Amino acid sequence: QSHEGELSEQFRALRSRLDVETAKLADYRRKLASCRDQLATATQTIVDKDKANQRLRESLVQAKKRATAVEDELRAAAADSERKSRETSLQLVTSRGDAKTLRKRISELESSLAAAKIKARAQEQVVE
Repeated sequence: QSHEGELSEQFRALRSRLDVETAKLADYRRKLASCRDQLATATQTIVDKDKANQRLRESLVQAKKRATAVEDELRAAAADSERKSRETSLQLVTSRGDAKTLRKRISELESSLAAAKIKARAQEQVVE
């Protein structure tokens, strides 16, 4: 009986150790499942952030293209404005030259008119 008692005691001790180890294993499995959930969540977060970063990169590329287009438009507008300014300046110089020429021509015509009047008076006097 004592041998049976010893075996029974050993069996209970082994059974107790088995229960402790089984509980530890169950705890480790819960922790492992929790870690897997956390890993899945972290992986999904990384995937979502990668997608968001890709959209941001694409938006940045589009913004750069729009900025380049606006810069091109501004350069073209500035060149057009400069060209129009030069044309206006040239027209102003031309107009000043035309005005000077017209004043000279008016003066010549007035002189011719005055001379013609004098000539006409002289002819009237000769006729009388």
